[in-house]
Amino acid sequence: MIKNKKNIMIYGAGEAGKQIFNNILKDKYSFKGFIDDNPSNKNFNIKNIDVFSRPEGYSKIKKLKIHKIIIAIPSISDDKLNDILDYFSDLKVKIEIVPRIFSREVKIDYNNVLPINLESLIGRPPVHPDKKLLSKDIENKKILITGAGGSIGSVISQITLDNSPKKITMIDNSELALHNISSEIDKLNLEKKVDVDFKICDISRPEDVNSLFNQNRFDTIYHAAAYKHVPILENNIIQAVRNNILGTYYLVENAKKYESKKFVLISSDKAVRPTNIMGATKRFCELILQSNQNQNTIFTMVRFGNVFGSSGSVIPIFKKQIMSGGPVTVTSKKTTRYFMTINEASELVIQAAAMAKGGEVFLLDMGEPVNIYQLAKKMIKSYSEHSRSQIFNNIDIKLIGLRPGEKMIEELLIGNNPEKTKHVKILKSDEPHKPKSLIQKSLENIKQSVEQRDQKSIVKTLKNIVDGF
Repeated sequence: MIKNKKNIMIYGAGEAGKQIFNNILKDKYSFKGFIDDNPSNKNFNIKNIDVFSRPEGYSKIKKLKIHKIIIAIPSISDDKLNDILDYFSDLKVKIEIVPRIFSREVKIDYNNVLPINLESLIGRPPVHPDKKLLSKDIENKKILITGAGGSIGSVISQITLDNSPKKITMIDNSELALHNISSEIDKLNLEKKVDVDFKICDISRPEDVNSLFNQNRFDTIYHAAAYKHVPILENNIIQAVRNNILGTYYLVENAKKYESKKFVLISSDKAVRPTNIMGATKRFCELILQSNQNQNTIFTMVRFGNVFGSSGSVIPIFKKQIMSGGPVTVTSKKTTRYFMTINEASELVIQAAAMAKGGEVFLLDMGEPVNIYQLAKKMIKSYSEHSRSQIFNNIDIKLIGLRPGEKMIEELLIGNNPEKTKHVKILKSDEPHKPKSLIQKSLENIKQSVEQRDQKSIVKTLKNIVDGF
């Protein structure tokens, strides 16, 4: 008998969940309940089984120190699976899944469950945060988080809540995204009782931003709101620059006007010598911040690569493809990307910004770039090794080529002069600036082009102002 049993929960209170429960090694795991989107689903022959809603389950995972969640919905859709993975991606909990391919089999037992270990796939352990840096810009301060319902924004919101802010204002232009994060924060805030405000706000509308700042005074601003999907933005240029560039500009102007202490831009490795609209807009945003240094507000930016669990992340995509029997689609055998977990990236963003003096670009040390083709092979092998079924042994990898705007290899630096900081995983760089007069002229050109819906003019302006685009 094992004395220290590991706590476990099952997501999905249907027949598959019941079968997995009946096959769990009871001497190894202590079962703490089901999570299900329909909490009234209690059609079990087993008594005293708790079925929690998703927000309740999220709180229980933390409170009961859950070691592992098993997703037991073999008929799950792509959107639903990605939604669940995004929802729990910031928790320090192992996640295992019953592959969808088993929906064609009658019996499902614990041997069919496959693990997802993000750190082992990318070959790097997470780093524990510096508590002083984590709380420096948050404790007893009024915080604004833009894009609060997104992947990074939602985790920054939760970290902020844990570091004793005076008030948090969370904004998003998606009512659904804001509703989802508000449900999570409200549950986590039951004991903390922090003053939290949720606002639907479109940062591309200056009247929305002006009203927001007119009613509030923010000490620290974490600007995570952005359109980010490369192929989509290639065909939506006007919307990309309106949201990413003009939205950032309106926020910056109000931060200066109302004398916010610090403004932190969440940037991207795609801003370095960009080959796509998304990257060009993010580099323009960096240039806006670099040209707006003054004694009242510190403007800084943090640049990093891909995060696991975010919408469109390659790991959930590969996993879905494997569970459906393949093929796994990869752009090229030479494509590489930097990776980091959402929780680690969010913690490092906050810690990096705490060291800012103004104008610098902080770079998160994301380890060695990962070869995507080798990652796909590693995932397929892992699924084959952890399942007694032969169904994963013949999954193919299909090379599909780069999508519009994609790079073969991503970079984090424009120059070659990174400096160390007091945090082992954070570097900084003073990169090339542009004169403020040139930035202002380019902004006026973009405003006019957006009003006239002139995409060619927008691209021309971006090429003139963004080096390497």
